[in-house]
Amino acid sequence: MKLKKLNKQAGFAIGPVLVVVALIAIIGAAFTASNRGTSSNTSNESAKANAGLIAQQAASLKSGFERYVSDGVDITTIELTTTPSAGGKTALFDPVKGYAVAQQPPRQGSTGAWSIASYALPGVGTTTADLVLSLNGINKLTCSRLNNALANADASLDASTYGSLATNTVTAGAGTVNASGAMEGCVASGTDYVFYTVVRVN
Repeated sequence: MKLKKLNKQAGFAIGPVLVVVALIAIIGAAFTASNRGTSSNTSNESAKANAGLIAQQAASLKSGFERYVSDGVDITTIELTTTPSAGGKTALFDPVKGYAVAQQPPRQGSTGAWSIASYALPGVGTTTADLVLSLNGINKLTCSRLNNALANADASLDASTYGSLATNTVTAGAGTVNASGAMEGCVASGTDYVFYTVVRVN
């Protein structure tokens, strides 16, 4: 009787497969970490760009106020409008006079709008309210970058109330910078962040 020959089948080599799987996992983790780093860097650069644009817009608006005043206009009558709201008022963005143009804040840096109002800022001038140009709705990172440029501090803000700058402190690395007496800066207002700059000191 003839015996049937058994064919030997090669065993499945699992070792190399595990090595490949491990390499794929390592590469995937490195790629994810790289993307996170890139996203963080992109956010920081975007915040810096937005902060620069906001500061530039503020300077442009303040220049418009100064030009109006140099022509004899009472600064307290100037509004951030294209047409006066009432008699005795002056529109900063009057297209005929051309002292200034309306500024649209960067949407990634602020969801608010520019406004002008009077606030008695501690440490600035007398106790009489100062005329202040401000922009609300700023995100915290952009606010931090504004203070970084103004106070040379990589700053995050403590909770405080806009209009009461005596309590506003800016964390700045080795210490804190008290915002009292500051002519401009970015401060917390509840859950909001507001950039302000003094147009006229009283």
